[in-house]
Amino acid sequence: MVMLRAFLSLMMFALSSTIPAWAGTAFVRMEPSALLDRAEVRLGDVASVSSSDALLARQLSGVVIARLQSIAVPVRIRQVDAEAAVRIALPGLASAVLWGGAAETRASGRPIRRDLGAAVDDAARGLFRRLGSGRVVEVRLATAPGALELPPGRFEARPDFAAAVLIGSRLDVPLRTYVDGIPMAVAHARFDIRLLRPDVPGPGAGRSAESVAVRRDQPVRLLVDGGGLRIETEGVALDDAAIGAPVRIRRQGSAATLSGQVMAAGMVRVDEN
Repeated sequence: MVMLRAFLSLMMFALSSTIPAWAGTAFVRMEPSALLDRAEVRLGDVASVSSSDALLARQLSGVVIARLQSIAVPVRIRQVDAEAAVRIALPGLASAVLWGGAAETRASGRPIRRDLGAAVDDAARGLFRRLGSGRVVEVRLATAPGALELPPGRFEARPDFAAAVLIGSRLDVPLRTYVDGIPMAVAHARFDIRLLRPDVPGPGAGRSAESVAVRRDQPVRLLVDGGGLRIETEGVALDDAAIGAPVRIRRQGSAATLSGQVMAAGMVRVDEN
């Protein structure tokens, strides 16, 4: 019985001396992969930190272990580098940290949904400037690209007109995307291109019934040029007119009278520059 009491006393002493030591210890387990939301990487971004000391766990999780120029491309963060960063940031606590897990973490930016609507608009304006100089050109979006999942960072999307491909009347324009200046995915916007060639009658041509292209009170399509953009809308002709002749028109829902030129049967161009 005396021997049993002595053994139990030794066990209690051992436990009482061990608990405080473990209570101030933190366990850091490096993950094999991680998603980052910022270029300043903290230990908690790439590792799980556990400790019975909540303050110690928060301190360790907040230690900055890497400052990257960009997270647009995957990077590898080594456990030895993370340990060195903790020793510098928390020199008095580094000895209380037990490390495990992966020898390095493959970290990449958490994808963000990027809309390409602005790039498609830029492509349409650029096509109109390039193709419409001195000509009447209709540029209509046929297929718009969907949104892309790309890493965080400074986002750009640029139309690549030099690589555009024309098949028939449809033009495929690549939209090249960049994050922090690093090339990412290539999307495609497709436009239908139509060159409008008005058949302007020569001097002395009369307005026979066959030559009249629009008639008074007839609904017409209006092509409105303004600020380098081509807009299609609906209107009503206020006169009879032949192709190439001036005509007064009124937009639907408006009482204002505008002047235009007949481009084709049922089509009038209105210049608002």
